[in-house]
Amino acid sequence: MIKNAATTKAASNTSPGLLLLFYITIGTLPFEDLLMDDLPQDGREAIPELKTLAFLKERRNVILIGNSGTGKTHMAIAVGIRACEENYRVIFRSAAALVNEMIEARKDNRLSIYIKQFKKIDLLIIDELGYVTFDLAAAELLFQLLAARYETMSTIITSNLGFSDWVKVFHDRTLTAAILDRITHHALILNMNGESFRRK
Repeated sequence: MIKNAATTKAASNTSPGLLLLFYITIGTLPFEDLLMDDLPQDGREAIPELKTLAFLKERRNVILIGNSGTGKTHMAIAVGIRACEENYRVIFRSAAALVNEMIEARKDNRLSIYIKQFKKIDLLIIDELGYVTFDLAAAELLFQLLAARYETMSTIITSNLGFSDWVKVFHDRTLTAAILDRITHHALILNMNGESFRRK
């Protein structure tokens, strides 16, 4: 199973790559567990490149866009596990959890410290962007974090919404455009629309 934050942080003392702060408790989901035939074409074709982790060396982002149940989160976690095995520092958060953490950090007057910590993370995985909408203040916090990592570290984002619909999440066209400008620059963008495996 993927270790919880406390267990993994302790393990990282002997294996730096295991700084795998997944706040989820599920079975491990490596590449070997992917059902290739069930993945959308973009996903299948991207697997070999993602396994090389070349995008991390190039400081590129990866964005997986598609409806629910097509393997987006599984692929993102599989990349995170591979990156940890290669001693990269990895953090996984749902978009909602990430924003809530930043709101709490701001309330405690430690937002700058919080964001600074993420500048040291090689791979940030933001899952399920689009399932929860944010007010303008929360959207601005997410923008600050993404801007701080721009072209210095890699981020994987999974979303059920196409880019044209992201304004529904952030409620501000100018801010949405600024976020998209930064995360899509030189990014690997995968169309993960397809039949949900849950319906098979």
